[in-house]
Amino acid sequence: MKQRKLGRVQRGVLEALREHGSWGQYHGWLWDTASGTERRLKALVKRGLAEVVPDTDPPVYRITQAGRDALEALEQEQEA
Repeated sequence: MKQRKLGRVQRGVLEALREHGSWGQYHGWLWDTASGTERRLKALVKRGLAEVVPDTDPPVYRITQAGRDALEALEQEQEA
């Protein structure tokens, strides 16, 4: 199955997740608001591009290898 294209905001959140390593309510960076950031991260989890770190409450999110691969593919497209 072909992966849906990332939107501008989803891509930005995924890039921030890659840059910062993880995101949780108290990790110091936000996309817009804490709830907005978490909503976007949950959507990325559904797509397999991010994951919830086990045994974290509140949840902590991190990028998956699939997320890294998706960003790398997008970056290569831009360079071409």
